[in-house]
Amino acid sequence: SSDVSFTIRTISPWTMTCQVAECYRDGRVFLIGDSAHCFPPTGGLGLNTGVQDAHNLIWKLAAVEAGWAPPSLLDTYESERQPVARYNADQSLQNAMRLLEVPQALGLSNDAEASKRAFAETIGDPKRRRELAAAIANQAEHFDMLGLQLGFTYESGAIVADGTDKPAPANPVRDFIPTSRPGARLPHGWVERNGERVSTLDLVPLQNFTLLVGPDGSAWLDAARTASVPIQCIRIGRDITDPTDWWTSVAALGPDGALLVRPDQHIAFRARRGVADPHTVLTHAIASMLGRVQANVSVVRSER
Repeated sequence: SSDVSFTIRTISPWTMTCQVAECYRDGRVFLIGDSAHCFPPTGGLGLNTGVQDAHNLIWKLAAVEAGWAPPSLLDTYESERQPVARYNADQSLQNAMRLLEVPQALGLSNDAEASKRAFAETIGDPKRRRELAAAIANQAEHFDMLGLQLGFTYESGAIVADGTDKPAPANPVRDFIPTSRPGARLPHGWVERNGERVSTLDLVPLQNFTLLVGPDGSAWLDAARTASVPIQCIRIGRDITDPTDWWTSVAALGPDGALLVRPDQHIAFRARRGVADPHTVLTHAIASMLGRVQANVSVVRSER
């Protein structure tokens, strides 16, 4: 209304940027969230990426403060999270560029009257309608990013790689393939604990590791008793029931296999089946994951 009195105090134009910090750590200072990366808003990836940063860093800080992990574990925050931020930044920028294709296909401009005419001409021309439909269809990744949101994996850092290839979906942005591969997020599955249906993700506490083992994986539980890190042990068939056969069909593990899951729900170590010396293998895996010894993939691979 013209009779409302107001004063414009500042004008701050917004400029789209796409940036990822060169490093995430300088001594006791860590960059997280928007201080570590700045994306175009297309796709809303800034918030999710920032929350993932916190999810990754906080358990490592707690482990070092508690004394059961060396300070070098904190260096894995950058090596794990920075590649994810770069990938998400590229996707955000691609979303922004693709979004321009729709008004371009409609022939829109800063001239309102010319835009109205162009819109009418586009709707009335079968060829231009097809071009518009193709431009709209090309926005799918902007609004359907399950593969990007849930399928990101850590290829190095606080994990013990087992030499397997990560899943290769037709469209890694849209398509999500659950996997128990080290570095991936623990796949969701419905299991029952104390008569209640819960997600496998709800089995993982925030303060310690979780060792999931198959029905015949008691040897892994014995090995975990002397572990150098706090571990909650869960055995399929004893501590939880698996009515949908998640362990075999989704996690793709044998009855004597094992998964070591970090407090941030990412898999640190996987043994698809039992091994001759689970104590040595698990001890070495934990030491490798924490950076106390160099990872030795062959120890795990030879027993698969």
